[in-house]
Amino acid sequence: MPVPFKTDDMILPNNRKQCLKRLLGIKQKLLKNGKILKRYAEFMQKIFAKNHASHVPSEELKTNAGKV
Repeated sequence: MPVPFKTDDMILPNNRKQCLKRLLGIKQKLLKNGKILKRYAEFMQKIFAKNHASHVPSEELKTNAGKV
């Protein structure tokens, strides 16, 4: 069953600046607290091991706003 109100030509804005700001905030928090950093690293290892996530190739990180 299709998702209601979903269109195939949806254009999303480029939110790279907001994402980078959030990433830097999380990075600072992790670097300040080794216990949280260790738990985060263990969690991410499990996610990758289960193939629930994968690394994004660097060329895909340089895309502009557009169809998603």
